[in-house]
Amino acid sequence: MYEHIPGTENWNVLEPWEATYWKTLPRGYHVSCEFQHNDSYLDYQKEGASPKLIEEHEQVMQWYENLKKWYTDPSFD
Repeated sequence: MYEHIPGTENWNVLEPWEATYWKTLPRGYHVSCEFQHNDSYLDYQKEGASPKLIEEHEQVMQWYENLKKWYTDPSFD
């Protein structure tokens, strides 16, 4: 349902990396990326999803977009 957007990968080196409360490794990585819906959502709508489910999905996507804006720009309201 989601595809990562190539070129948006963000790699952060963690030195040292506290893997657990009892184990610390010399190095670790935290990787994140942006993602987007692929066309399977459109197929999902066409397959007779209830209007309520579609509305809830749209609300979740709006929440995600607002959260992403806030995370990248905390002054966003």
